[in-house]
This record gives sequence, structure tokens and C-alpha cells, in this order.
Amino acid sequence: MKKYLFMVMMAAVTLSFNGCKDGPSGNGGGDNEGQGGGGDINKEAITEQLSPEETKEHLMKIANGLVGKFNTNDQKAALQLMDGMIEKYEDYNWEPIGNYFETRYEDLFAAPRYMRAVLKGESPVPAMNHAYTFSFEGERVIWEADDANRTWVKKENSSDNSIILRAKDKSGTMCEAKFWGTGATKTYEVTWQENGENHTATGIIPENIHFTLTQGSKLIASADLKQDMQRNNHATFHIDAKVVNLRWTTDLDIRTTNGSFGFAFYYGEEKIMSALANLPKYKLLPKDNSTDVESYENWIEQYEERYDELIREIGSADAIVDIFGMAQCKINITNGGQTYADISNLDKGDVPTYTQQGAQQYCDVINAAQTNGIYFNSDIKQADVRMMVTEHYGDYEPEPVLYFPSDGTSYSFEQYFDREPFTDLQQSVENLANNYIKISSWLTNNVGEIHF
Repeated sequence: MKKYLFMVMMAAVTLSFNGCKDGPSGNGGGDNEGQGGGGDINKEAITEQLSPEETKEHLMKIANGLVGKFNTNDQKAALQLMDGMIEKYEDYNWEPIGNYFETRYEDLFAAPRYMRAVLKGESPVPAMNHAYTFSFEGERVIWEADDANRTWVKKENSSDNSIILRAKDKSGTMCEAKFWGTGATKTYEVTWQENGENHTATGIIPENIHFTLTQGSKLIASADLKQDMQRNNHATFHIDAKVVNLRWTTDLDIRTTNGSFGFAFYYGEEKIMSALANLPKYKLLPKDNSTDVESYENWIEQYEERYDELIREIGSADAIVDIFGMAQCKINITNGGQTYADISNLDKGDVPTYTQQGAQQYCDVINAAQTNGIYFNSDIKQADVRMMVTEHYGDYEPEPVLYFPSDGTSYSFEQYFDREPFTDLQQSVENLANNYIKISSWLTNNVGEIHF
């Protein structure tokens, strides 16, 4: 199974989206900690169809360049800080923090107890009939580790409406995790009834929420979330997170009938991988104007009751992924709902899917519903993934294969990736992953050495 996952990862190397700047490369998989870097990679466009073997060579160039970008020494300090904090503070008494929030939001923490009592047929604990509100301004609290008593102590209120946790690392340097908000605030309110009593939970959420983790004056990690939610209309989120020199961004835009998702991953200033997907047209949000949680409960029940009907309304979708600015994969699904209906009809038909005819019908439906292609910085398709019928012990089944238009040949993923030079690359990836694990005693003890 692990080997199959590795082959899927290798297939993913062929998936790509926008180009990146030139950068160093290398084998990245040596046994020595910190290995990475190397010569420049030529990210030129390939404007002719390559043979399966030539395609394999180009994929190896991409994969080696990608693996070679990573240098374990870059993240060593952050991993060792994590190790030290876990080792020092895992046995501290965290109850003061838990009790503080449970007291402030008693109804929220008590809700599971009410539900458990009802399910057991017992009389639930009487519900507290009061509203509670969260806001950064309402919290503005500082928590600090008390090393003498091995516990957490609530200190003075923060001066800038933030939530702060402070603790010293193993060497005595003060570290600080800080959460705060900026920008205009929006108020989100949910109401529900418990034992005949009305309850209200209110969140006053700023447009931007920030997080930083510092070790002394050194910034170790940060994250920024920008959100805009409007009930029954849209929900958009942009996340920009960074740990030392590893950075990733995520964008999610949900509308009532469609949405999109995108992300990008950077090593330093260089984009390693990015993707953009336009989600199928679908009924993603309830259309009524109710402001309480009941509208969402009814909406969920509607999907449970009308699942088969609603899934047939899924429209078209497309996605494009880029790896290292050297390869792109584009996929388009023409009509998800119709494809679902066609497959359902095949399952109910007279021809079993394990027969050659039944398996071929299944392949025809899938192949007709989508188009995809692998490209190397040009509009020349180098390969695509198709469904083909294969036989296993007398039964027939659909199987995805790599098809190369240059010579019309097809290969299963195992045939194409489970041999040299990809087996050498597998070892390089294993070495790189295990070098990271060796840095961290927590990862060493809880994950251990990995092998594909």
C-alpha cells in the first residue's frame, strides 16, 4: 500500500499550474542531514511530444529538482523548539486554561452532557438560560507558564485585545504565541432551544485574524486568515501561513451555486506547487433568510432526503495543478450529475460490471465525462490518464492507465513507476523524510523511520 501511495505521489509530480523562477536543485536524498541545493534547472517549454522513456527522464528531472530544494537545516531550529516545548510542558497542569474558558462559555461546554443524557433517557442537567459572546476585545488575556508550580497562570489583560500564551524554552528564552484580530468586525449569531429555553451564541469576528509564534525576537511561525462570510450568499477565506522558510497560501470561495479552491506552496521565495480548482455548480448554501441554526439543520436534512436527486444537479468542474513550474496537469469534468446518473444506470443494468462488456461500458462513461492532460510548459499534451479494461483472475475491471499519444502505448501506474529510475527517487524521498524525522525526538519516537 505504501508503495502504491508513492506511485501516486510520482504521478502527482506530473500535475502542475503556473511557472516559477529558476532555482537550485540536487538529489536531495542523501543520508547526510541538510542535503539539498545544486545546479540551476532549465524550465523550458517542451513543444514536441516525448516518448514514454523521454517523458520519464523529464519527470525525473522535475522530481529530483523538487526534492533537492529541501534542506533540513533550514527547519532544524523550529523542529528542535517544538521538541523542547513538548518535553518541558506536556506534564504541566493545563486545567486553569480549560476551566477559564469553560466558565466563560458554560453552555457551550455543557451541550455534550445534555445530549448524552437525552440519548440515555435520563433527565438532562437544567440548561443555563443566558447568552454568551466571544470577541478578542472581550478576551484580551495573557497566560504564562509558572515553572515553579508547573502550571499555567492568568496574568494581566493584554493591551492590544490579543490572546497570548508565554513560556520559556529549554534554554530559558521566552517564547510567545499570540492571536489577535484587525479590520472591521462582523457579528455572527446562532440561536437554539434546550429544554424549552432559548440560548444565543454570538461571535464578533474581525475581518483578519493573525497568529505569530516567536522565540525571543525571532519569528518562528505566522498565519493570517482573511474571511468574509454572509449567510445565504457567500463565504470566502484566504490563509497565508509560514513556518521558517516554508510558506503556503489557501483561497476558498463558496457561493450559493458554485465555488473555487486554490493553494500554493513555497520554499523560500520559490513556488514549489500550486493549484486552482473551480468546483462544480451545486446548491452549496441554503437560500432562505433565516438567521438561526434551524435553517442549516433543515438544509442538511434536505440533502439526506434528496441526495440522489440533488447529486444529479452537479455541473461541470475544472482544475489545474503546477509542480515546480515545469509540468502542468489540466482536468475538466463536463457534467458530474449526468455521469453519476449514467454510472447508476450501469449498476442497475443487466450487464455485470465484472464482465468485459460491463467494465468497458464503465470506462466509456468515465472517459467521456472528463478530459485531462499532462503538459511541460506548452500546449502539447504529453500524456493523459484514461480508464481501460483489465482482467484479474477471470474478472474484468476498469483501471486508470497512463496513455502516451506519441506512440499510442499505455502503462498501468505500477508498470510505469515501480522500476528504475523511480525506485532510486523513492530512496531519495525516504532519505529526505527520515532526515527530518531524525532531527526531532518526538517524531522519532512517535513516527519512526518511514519506508514506501
